[in-house]
Amino acid sequence: MKKVLDFVPFDLGPGMRLFVCPTAKFKTLSIRAFFHRSLARDATVIALLPQILRRGCTGWPTMRKITLFLEDLYGASFGTDVIKAGEQHLVSFSIEAVNDKFAPSKIGVLEKAMTFLAAVMTKPLIKEEFVAQEKENLKRRIEGLINDRGSYALERCIQKMCAGEAYAIYELGWVEDLPEITPAEVLRKHRETLESAPLDLFVLGDVDPAKVAKVVSSSIRLKRRETASPSPAAVLSAPPKPREIIEKMTVEQGKLVIGARSAVTWSDDDVFALSFANGVLGAFPHSKLFANVREKAGLAYSVHSTLDYAKGLLFITAGIDADNYAKAVALIKEQLWNLQQGFITKDEMEKTRASLIARVRAREDSPGAKIGVMHEMLNLGAVRSSDEIIRHYEAMTRQNVARAAGKIGIDTVYFLAP
Repeated sequence: MKKVLDFVPFDLGPGMRLFVCPTAKFKTLSIRAFFHRSLARDATVIALLPQILRRGCTGWPTMRKITLFLEDLYGASFGTDVIKAGEQHLVSFSIEAVNDKFAPSKIGVLEKAMTFLAAVMTKPLIKEEFVAQEKENLKRRIEGLINDRGSYALERCIQKMCAGEAYAIYELGWVEDLPEITPAEVLRKHRETLESAPLDLFVLGDVDPAKVAKVVSSSIRLKRRETASPSPAAVLSAPPKPREIIEKMTVEQGKLVIGARSAVTWSDDDVFALSFANGVLGAFPHSKLFANVREKAGLAYSVHSTLDYAKGLLFITAGIDADNYAKAVALIKEQLWNLQQGFITKDEMEKTRASLIARVRAREDSPGAKIGVMHEMLNLGAVRSSDEIIRHYEAMTRQNVARAAGKIGIDTVYFLAP
């Protein structure tokens, strides 16, 4: 079967794909699985699901037995998570272990790891005590968001800016939902996920792809009805006039978040120029925001910009004194305007180019990053090699960057004030 970049793809049945990356670069075997659901009102019970599944399953009914199994697998690591990716809600599972080829003895790490992971995903023990304990843990996590003022401010900006869009939903859900969630409801959502949510599996290591496909097929047996692929994320343009939202809280330092829309997503040709524009604006220590807002003007303790490639969004975050709010907003807008007008120095261009290329190359040195990037690109509808991405960055001009930056329109200015 034809490779997709470094990965050999296998179709394992309705809505179930396997991607194997055979490489001798790493001594570990990395396995990740992602169930794809739409981000929706059931976010709370979906956020509970992976935490409950990791507590025990057929064959490994307790956390102690799971820990002992992982120790016998030469200290393998295992994790579950729920991830917000654009307007998708992903339930993920991962295990990383020493490859048999580099272990003291051949114990069949691949087979054992896949058998275990399959049991966790498909044969859970959804006990009442597990559900009650994980509901309490999730309650603490949701309520604890407010203790990280920067993350809280960003989440509040997203909720206000994207009200009415699925993207506004917090991946951990709502505290008020928790009392009504029963073991029966968790079991129903688990069965629904197994039956209809598309599943992508990734295996990376010094392995034979055909053997991996055979092991996965024999380990994971799903009774699938027709799978329901999540809809693509809604991509909107910025309003004619940005909205301003100021909320007050007992904080020592104000948290400023500026949310903008570009309508440029990963599958668009302009995405590389937009990524470069973000690099010039605020992604790196040499960027305009850091150099001018923080260093020269001294208006921010920290300032940074990031992109969401699924929704075509850009967020600028800054920690500032409340007295500097108006000045900071004005100077940030000025830096964006300068970028859009093409006022970009040669030094900014070359440092951004070097930083972006280094970031792309660094992904090749981490199994988790390599799998994560591949999964994200498949999810976003355009798979591009590292060499292709680097070529785009190498050929980038000031005019290309300014043109892409011109598509950025500010939607919401949010300030969490003392």
